[in-house]
Amino acid sequence: MGKYFIPVNKFNNLRHFREFKRYSQKFVARKLGKSQSALSKIENGLTHISDEVIEQLSKILEVPKEKLYSSKELMLDENLEEEKEISPLIINNNILIEQISENKKLLHQIKSNQNQLQKKLNALLSSTADRR
Repeated sequence: MGKYFIPVNKFNNLRHFREFKRYSQKFVARKLGKSQSALSKIENGLTHISDEVIEQLSKILEVPKEKLYSSKELMLDENLEEEKEISPLIINNNILIEQISENKKLLHQIKSNQNQLQKKLNALLSSTADRR
């Protein structure tokens, strides 16, 4: 498994694509399972990264991995305008997916609490019925 060193230059592709998607460092770092500081070091070319991390970044940012660590100036193509229109929709989808995930956790907790309350209510009703 090879390691790459993202060169420090004014055409930092990783940062460019992250910012183009309007993703925060924190969001991308969380998706990678790394700290925000670790992602910052990657973006600034201060650390080596594995093929696996490049592959993950490629998937998160939805760009070919070769574009992430190329030291060449980014060539913006004619699809850029379409990407600008689609990018906010992707971001909104990602936000909604995270919210759904959080809502599922909350719903699970609510159901658990309801079950506990039902058990306590049944016990209370049973003890009240026994006293009569």
